[in-house]
Amino acid sequence: MIFIDNKYTRWYYSIVANANSRTPTGYIEKHHIIPKSCGGSNSKENLVKLTPKEHFICHLLLVRMTSGNFRYKMAYALNRMLTTNGNQDRYIPTSRKFEKIRLQISNSLKGHPSPMKGRSHSEETKQKISNIHKGKPSALKGKPKSEETKQKMSEARTGYKMSDSAKKKLSEFNKGKTYSEEYKKKMSEKTKGRGAGRKLSEKTKAKLKDAWAKRKLLS
Repeated sequence: MIFIDNKYTRWYYSIVANANSRTPTGYIEKHHIIPKSCGGSNSKENLVKLTPKEHFICHLLLVRMTSGNFRYKMAYALNRMLTTNGNQDRYIPTSRKFEKIRLQISNSLKGHPSPMKGRSHSEETKQKISNIHKGKPSALKGKPKSEETKQKMSEARTGYKMSDSAKKKLSEFNKGKTYSEEYKKKMSEKTKGRGAGRKLSEKTKAKLKDAWAKRKLLS
């Protein structure tokens, strides 16, 4: 059996039954009751029309009512739902819930390679993805981070050193890039006051000087 016999499975089928007993109105999303990645089909019997919030909750429950490789697949599907889509009015959870869900997804995906590992998108696919997200705000835009999250992010960056290969890739990526005056102005306003009161070491000053000298040579 794909689904574990627990309360989450019962809640899941309760949402499905409720959705099947009503006439849908407004914006709805089609959902596979048994996910295609778990052997489900596109048959009418395996499809249900849900509101964006119901759809999100169902995918959240699917992670908790599966195990093993099925759980990994459901966690990956939920992770995809957390990204905005230009063609769908996705349900976006609060920042606190978003953080909690991300942690659950991370734990479920541990030990499994990414489905995109060793693969790369074609230029056509990259352009389609770019067009979908163009003009769309981030799912977390305007949502403040908790002090706990800020602390974790700070600790994760402490002592981090970029590898030589990463530095090389970043350098090649930025080579020959030019920025508009409008962009420069925005960045200047955004970072204004960030370094106030901080003193740079002589070593850091020398590194910054070298970096700017290299940038001038490339521009």
